[in-house]
Amino acid sequence: MSEKYYPTISSLIKIDDLPEQLNFLQTGVNGLTEVFDKVYYQNLEINHANSGAVSSYQLDLVSLNKLAWDIPGTGLTLAFDTNFEANDNISIIPS
Repeated sequence: MSEKYYPTISSLIKIDDLPEQLNFLQTGVNGLTEVFDKVYYQNLEINHANSGAVSSYQLDLVSLNKLAWDIPGTGLTLAFDTNFEANDNISIIPS
């Protein structure tokens, strides 16, 4: 079976196009560039009003890693996608 291709968020959102007020997000070990290169999407839907004055975008975020973290000392796990194994080992956060 062939592997599915998921485009990265960085192919949609260019860091240089973000407003100056968000520059602090670009720095550090886990800056936005690194994050955007590791988060993918599927089912992108773009809607424009006939007048062109309004647009809306909808997509599902995809991660190739299980999005779940243990909460220390509680025995609980915070999971964003409980069907990780059933979803071909990808986590999907629907819009």
